[in-house]
Amino acid sequence: MPEAFRIDRPPGWRLHALAVLLCKKKTLHQVVEPLLADLQHEYYTALANGRPWNASWGRVRDTIGFFKALGLSALVQLSKDLSRLAK
Repeated sequence: MPEAFRIDRPPGWRLHALAVLLCKKKTLHQVVEPLLADLQHEYYTALANGRPWNASWGRVRDTIGFFKALGLSALVQLSKDLSRLAK
């Protein structure tokens, strides 16, 4: 049986803090928070099933996904801004 441990802060809290600084509220609510909710759900499910390595790997995978989503969101916003300037 795996040894129990305490989680002080939920996974993704630092990513959320970073996103608050970098993103607009709309992006935060539509992109970042659902992504982090999935990260936390997968993490806690893996731990509940006694799979700490899956939980750790999921955090790495989802952190990469977080930065991809932020990058894509920034590109979309840039294209919108450029199209407004071109008009």
